[in-house]
Order: sequence, then C-alpha cells, then structure tokens
Amino acid sequence: MRKSRLLGLAVLFIAGWLSVVPCSAVRFAQADDEAAASLPKTTGKLGDPARLMFYGNETFSSDQILDGLLMNPEFLMSSHPVAPFAEYLEVIKAKVKSGYRSTGFADAGVLVRYDEFAGRILVRIKEGPRCSNADISVEGASEPVKEAIIKGLTKESKKVSTNPDIQAQMAVPDKPLWDYGEPTDFSQLHLKNLKRKIRIILSEEGYFFPWVDVEVVAGECKKTARLVVKVQDLGPRGVVDEITIEGNTKNTRQEILDYLGLKPGMNFDSKVVARTERLLRDSARFLHYKISPHPEFSKESKLKLYIEVKEFEDAPPLGEECSRLQKTMLGLCDYLSTWQDSGDDIVVTYRSDTLQSQKVGRVEMVISPKKGILLMAWQDAQDADAAFLGAVLVGGDEVGVYSPKHGGKIAFSGFPKTIQFSFGMQYDPDENAEKPFSVLLKGGITSELSDVPYRLDVDLRPVFFMREAHFYESGERGYSFSYKDDVLNCRNEDFQMKIDAATSRPIEMQIETSKGDFVITTDACAFDKGVAAIDKASCKYVNVLDDEKPFVSMLSLMTEQYVANKIERSPSESDSCRQGPSPQQVAEVVRKIIPPSLGEIFSGKEYEHDDTFSVPFDLMSGGNNPMSNMVAGFAAVAFRFTNDFFAQGSWPWTLSRETVFILGGMGKYSLAELGKIYESEETGPLGYLTSAKVLSQISPRFGGAFASKGLSRMSVEAFRKDVRVLLEGDSKLARCLIETAEALMGLDDAECDALLLVFDDEQAKVIGRSIDILRKDKSTPVKEAIPAACDELWREFLKEEVEAALRKLATQYSAMNNPN
Repeated sequence: MRKSRLLGLAVLFIAGWLSVVPCSAVRFAQADDEAAASLPKTTGKLGDPARLMFYGNETFSSDQILDGLLMNPEFLMSSHPVAPFAEYLEVIKAKVKSGYRSTGFADAGVLVRYDEFAGRILVRIKEGPRCSNADISVEGASEPVKEAIIKGLTKESKKVSTNPDIQAQMAVPDKPLWDYGEPTDFSQLHLKNLKRKIRIILSEEGYFFPWVDVEVVAGECKKTARLVVKVQDLGPRGVVDEITIEGNTKNTRQEILDYLGLKPGMNFDSKVVARTERLLRDSARFLHYKISPHPEFSKESKLKLYIEVKEFEDAPPLGEECSRLQKTMLGLCDYLSTWQDSGDDIVVTYRSDTLQSQKVGRVEMVISPKKGILLMAWQDAQDADAAFLGAVLVGGDEVGVYSPKHGGKIAFSGFPKTIQFSFGMQYDPDENAEKPFSVLLKGGITSELSDVPYRLDVDLRPVFFMREAHFYESGERGYSFSYKDDVLNCRNEDFQMKIDAATSRPIEMQIETSKGDFVITTDACAFDKGVAAIDKASCKYVNVLDDEKPFVSMLSLMTEQYVANKIERSPSESDSCRQGPSPQQVAEVVRKIIPPSLGEIFSGKEYEHDDTFSVPFDLMSGGNNPMSNMVAGFAAVAFRFTNDFFAQGSWPWTLSRETVFILGGMGKYSLAELGKIYESEETGPLGYLTSAKVLSQISPRFGGAFASKGLSRMSVEAFRKDVRVLLEGDSKLARCLIETAEALMGLDDAECDALLLVFDDEQAKVIGRSIDILRKDKSTPVKEAIPAACDELWREFLKEEVEAALRKLATQYSAMNNPN
C-alpha cells in the first residue's frame, strides 16, 4: 500500500515537472528573443576594438588577445560597421575560444555579453589548465617509417624541391609542427596541417596513397598532451611505369635519362624529384624545367613521370665537355651561390658628376655576409684618406648614423632581430625576350628574436652564366674575353670584369652608366677597414641619441645635415660674413616643435605585433589561402593605426578600413560605406582627392567619380572641413597637430626665421604667413586657430596642386569612357 502511494506521488511529481518544463522553456526562449531584439541591428561603432573588455584572462593580456583577433579575416569582416551585430558577438566568442584552444587551453570557456549602458562588449574568459606537447605515438607502421614521421614533425622543415611550383605545392611551416614542451595546438587547422605534413613525409618515403588518422590526446591532469598517429594503411610504394620527356631537341631522350639516372621500374619518392631538378639545374643546359609525377590509382601504385624542358640552344650537349671559359663562368656561379660562407666582403663604389656637384667624391657600400652593411660617403673620388662626409652602419646588433657636419652620431646596440635578405634569378621569356632573366631581391626583418644578426639566401641559375659565356665567346653585343696570368678578363663597351680563373673568385667589375660609374671588388677585410675608418673619423662625435625619443633624435640630426648642405649650396661671400641661424639652431627649433605624440608613434613600440595569442583561420573561409594570411597580417597593423590616428566614422578612417577590406577580398559592405564619403557634406577637396587616388587603383570608375565631385568642392570653406576632420576627437593625429600648433604659437621671431630655412623660398613665404596667423591671437583656442592658419596654405600653395591632380584623374576617367 505504501509502495503504491509512493509510486503515485512520484508519477504526480514527474507529471508536474513535465508540465512546468515547456513553460520554462517558453519563458527562456522569450527572454532570449527579447535580448536579441534589444541588440543593435548593425555593429556600427561597437566594432571599434577599444569597445572590447576582457575579463578572466591571466595568461594573455587584453592587447595580445586583441592582436590575435585582428589577424583573423572573419573577425575583421564581422566587426565592419554595417555587419550584423548579433553575428559579431558570436564571432568574438568563437574566435577567442579558438585562439585559446590553439595555444594549449583545451577546456577554455568564453562568454560574451553586450553592455548597452556602457556601450561595451564584455568578454568573460575561463582559461582552465594549459597543455604542452609531450610524446608522439605512431601506430601501425614499421620502425623506419615511425622514425621518419617523428623526425619530420619535430624538426624544422626544409626545401624538398628547387622548382618554385613544387615548393608552392609542398609548402609547410618552417617551425616544427610538434615542438616538445611548447603549448599544444588543439585547433582543427593544426590537425589538418599535421595530417598533411605526414602525407608529405610518407611520399618522400615512396608512399603516395596512405590512410592516416591523427589525434591530440590530453593527459588526465590536462598539463600535457600527446600526439597519436594511426597509420591505417601505407598503400603500395610508388614505381615509375613510364617516363615522358618534352621540349628536347638538342639532347636525345636517352641522353637525358642517362644523365638523370632515371628508368622505368625504379622506386619513386619525392627525393627523386629533388635530385632530378638539381641535376637539370646544375647542368646549365636548360633554361626551364618542370617535373610532374602523375600517380595512377591502382594496386601497383604505378606513376607516369613527365619531364618538360626548354634547352639553351647555344650550350654544349650533355655529353660534351664545357670550354675553359664556360667552366670559369660556372665556377663564378658556384662562388656567388656560396658567397655567404666565403668570408669575402663585397665593396661597391659609386662615382658620378651629380655627386661631384654636391661635393661628394664617392659613395661606398660594403656588404659583409657575416658582419653587416656599411654605407659611407667621402669627399675625394680616389684618395683613401679623403675627408669623411657621413655613414650609416648596420652591423651585428649595432646600428649607427654618423654626421661630421653635425659633429654627432646616433648609435645604438642590442638589435635583437635577424635581418634577412634573399637574392635569386627567375626565367621568364614572356616578359622580355632580350633579357629573359630577372633578378629577385628581397629583404626584411624576421619577427622572431635571434642571435644571428644576418641571414642571406642566394639562388642563382647556372644556365644564366652559361649564356653569358656564350656572349663572350661569340662576340655578340660587343663582348670579348682574354686570359692573362690565369686571370679572365671579360669586357664590352660599358662593362669589364676580372675573374681569378683558378678559383673563379671575382677580382673586379667596372660598370659605366649614364648616371655614374660603379666599381665592384671583393676584400676579406673591407667591412673591418670601413668600421675602423668611421671610428677614427668620429671618435670625437657626440652620441645625440635620446633613448626616450629616438625618432626626435634622428629627425633633428637629419634636419641639421640638410640645412648645412643647403647653406653650402647657397651663394654667399664667406662663412664668416654669412648672417642668419646656424644648422644647429635650426635643428634645435625642429626638435622643439616635434610633438611628443609623434615620437611615441615612431618608436614602434605600440605597433609591435605579439603573436603569442593567435586565432586559427576557419578551414571553410580560406584558411589555406596565403593571401588571407598576408592581408590579415597587414590589416592587424593597418586597422590599429587607423583607429589610433583618425576619428571613428571620419572619411580617412572609413577610406583606410574599406581599402584594406577590398584588397583582402572582403569588400562586402564597402560600396555603401564609400558612398557615405561621396555624399557627405563633411568631405572636402583633400578627402575627394585621397579617395580618388586610392579608388582609381581599384576601380577607375569610382576614382573618376570622386575626382569629378571633388572639383566642385574647392572653396576655402570646403578645405576647412578636411582640416577639422583631422582635428576631431582624441586621435593621435589630432594630438600631433594640436601639439605642433601649440609649439609654433610659442616660437619667437628668431626661431620662426630659423625654422623657415628648412623650406624652399616660395614655401617659406606661405608657411611663414600661416605661422604668423597662429601666433597673432594666442587667446583663440588652438582647434579654431589651426583651420584659419591653414587658409593661407590652401589659397597660395595647395589649391592649385589639388585641383590639377583632381582634374587629371577626372580627365583620365573621361578618356576611358570616351576613347573617340
């Protein structure tokens, strides 16, 4: 009886609960609907990164999280002013969580809430424990395959091919994908990269159709994670079934196969491709080559190997020995390719009539592959002990600028980044049949700290040097050559080169051009000699570097040098009779008016990107698109610069952001936003000119429309609107302009005269009148005084140039639409 009663009560309780649940669900759903209805329709000003407030983040600072978000294209698009606000909140939550998972936090939680009253977006983060990479477990493979997989995932990646097409297809991150002790990446993109890398490793071992699963497993304490690689099936090894060679006329198919060591039936892997390309390159007989393996999906894993070549017709056949001149030139290629290991410095000396007119005898550049770069100017063209005119040194971890006219220098050390250069050649006959080889020169500073100050990569084409040898031997284009005392001398009308025939080391190269003469030599001690000469000349110089204001130091030194040169070029009776401010006085005034905000901006500290917090790209939204990476990296800096420099919603703010969106292929909302600039009454002639120039590179139609509209906004009143836009809010640009104006208002007459020496005579007159307007009534608020002072600049200097530029763009667009 009691059991029946209890059962009845239980049934009633469950029935009652079930009757409540739908009502509760309805109430929650209604609350969610009400909350969603109260949200703004579009992101608007809430897309400003400054509106994001992060809580609970202990491992990463708010700036680091924000930097990571700004590198993500999906976040950038969702933060657009006209993007749906509800979607923006969802993207913030997903991307912050994804960023934490990719940096070791497998259980990270993120809540995002809109604070309507404060006008902010609150992001609450619960980090949880952080995992680091532990062991790798490989299942279902032999020991050699296991070792290959583990080594490939834990070692830095290297080139597997000399062919740029193959490199692009097989490109992988330079860093190890599984670095022991580093934070574990739990993202789907990382898993995909791991699987892709493993397939590449197995293809190098000859397995082209493996079935592999990858899983990252966190330990019980969530402090470490191990990588589990399950090789379900390696598939058969690749075997070359058929070899096709195309493009050969001078060398027979069999001669090429014998030279390359290829034959049907041989085992195939990616190392075969790399070796084949290296042999074709080193032979110096082929202008172009491409290796294309085409696997057949069969049990035997047979593949067809296609080899496409373009022969250099004037080179000897593969079986014929090269001439002495050809051997010397190919040896020169080898020397230059390994120059960074030779210990030789390259010295480039430049002389010209233009330099002589500036009282500069010669300019020397010393490039040392191990020590640095040195640029020096001397008064005499020939004398080794000539008067020193200045230098720039980038050596080891030291950077210096030396100015004898100032009697000072700016030198600092401890530069922690690696400066990287690459120099190579590319064959492209479609660009220029006469000069089918183009030089590729790139340089930059790596983003990672390094103990190595310089890194140089050289990739030359031996066939280019074979081609040059042909010109010397045939006498084409006026070339000739001769050997004397084991020295090769090559020359034509404007060029002469001497090479040590025994070692192929270049001795000297002379080049005459219409702009001056170049002499290039090698010297193992040139860099040390140059540094010693600078130290001797500048031993009494004062280091004017201000550690707190390095940009101000550099600008004042450059100003003093410029004014000193200007005074020297100006006609005067003598230095003792010359009246007026000295270069040092001018530099002091420039130093006085440089706004503190500008010095902070150019210190670079605020724009250094810290990539410790990164948000993986969505695999479905272009995660493997290299352009997405590049644009997102640029956008991270560009958007921060835009937000700091311009008032939100102003035409420069909008134009800067929309340009980045359009270039990144994310211009979904750009047309409407650019239309606001076009129709706005607050856009002046500078706004229309800037917009027209930017948009003409993207769409001539839009650029022409903005230029035409700008021609109707050429009044002083319209120009003042542009000036006011730049002074809006508390942007860094507004602060810089206001600080500069306040400094100018405080100058006395003598300081104004000194400052005007920086400008040409006509410019100085107009700028002088503008400064006088600023100084005239110091009781006027500076934001009101600046537009009035700029009126003179507009009428006398800017208007004519702006109108001419607008008319040119409008005419070009009109001509495109009316070709007749």
